[in-house]
Amino acid sequence: MHYPTITQTEFFDVPELIGSWTNAVDVPSDLRDLMLSGQGRYDYYTPLRDVKEILFEGLLRHQPHTANLLMNAKPLVLRARSYYDKPSNSPSGWALDFGLEVEGQMVMIERLYHGQNLNDPGYEKPQPISLEWALPPSLRESYYTTFNGMKVPDGEYVSVFGRFMPRNVSNWTLWNNYLGQFRGYKKKYIPWLEERLPLVKPSKPSKYGYFDFRCFLESVPDEKSGEVDYLWVKSFHEDGTVYHIRGKDVENMRIVSEPAEAVDRYCEHVLLRKEGRFDFLEFTSDL
Repeated sequence: MHYPTITQTEFFDVPELIGSWTNAVDVPSDLRDLMLSGQGRYDYYTPLRDVKEILFEGLLRHQPHTANLLMNAKPLVLRARSYYDKPSNSPSGWALDFGLEVEGQMVMIERLYHGQNLNDPGYEKPQPISLEWALPPSLRESYYTTFNGMKVPDGEYVSVFGRFMPRNVSNWTLWNNYLGQFRGYKKKYIPWLEERLPLVKPSKPSKYGYFDFRCFLESVPDEKSGEVDYLWVKSFHEDGTVYHIRGKDVENMRIVSEPAEAVDRYCEHVLLRKEGRFDFLEFTSDL
C-alpha cells in the first residue's frame, strides 16, 4: 500500500517548531492551563498525562489488532509550532498536533475541548445527540470516547481533514458531498436513500446539503482504480447500523454486519501498510 506519510523525525523538522513534549510535566504551564480551560485549544494535556492504556481503553476492548500496534508504537508526542512563520510568545497563537509514530508513519490523534470528550468528568450526553452516538458502541468507544478520530498526515503540516482512519466528527462527509461526484445524481439519490432507510428528513433545505447520512471513514484509494470504500451512518440516530458503499456503486449499498472487526482489520491493514486493497465486502450483508 503506497501513499505519502511522514516519520516522527520529519514531523519535528519544521522551521516554526516551538517545542515538543512526550511527558505532561514538561508542558509549559500556560499551555497546560489553556488546554484545561475548556476553550482556546483542544485538550491534549490529559492523554499526555495519562498512560496509553487510558487513551486506548476502548480500542483495547473492541479493536485488538489496531490497539496492539498503537500500544507498541513510539510514545505519544505533542508538537507546538507558530502560525505563518511568525513566532509567538503565547500558546494561544500556537498550532498543536498530537500523535505517535506507528510502523514508521505518524498517526495523529484528534481531541475535543476539555469537558467535551465523552469520557471527561462531568460530560453529559447532549440532546439532540451528537454525531458519534450514531455509531455502534464498539466503534464509538474505540474512536470517539477518549479521543475524537484519527488520521494519517501526508506532510509535516497536518491538514485539518481526516485521512484514511475513522475521522474527527467535524469532518464526516455529507451525503450531498459524496453525490457531487455524479453528474445530475443528487435529485436521484437523495430520494433513493430516503426510500430505503428510516431517516428523519431535514425540516428545511440546508445550504450545507443533506446532513442525515454521513461518512465517517473513507479508505485508502485503490492503487489501480483509485476507488474508495465508504462507511456511513444515519446521523442523529442511535441504531448503530453501519453502511458500506464501494466507489460509485450506490445502488449496491450494503450493511456492515461486523463493524468492529471490519474497522479493526482495516486500520491494521493501513497501519502496517499492507499491499493491496482491503476487502470490506467479506464483513457485509445485503441491505
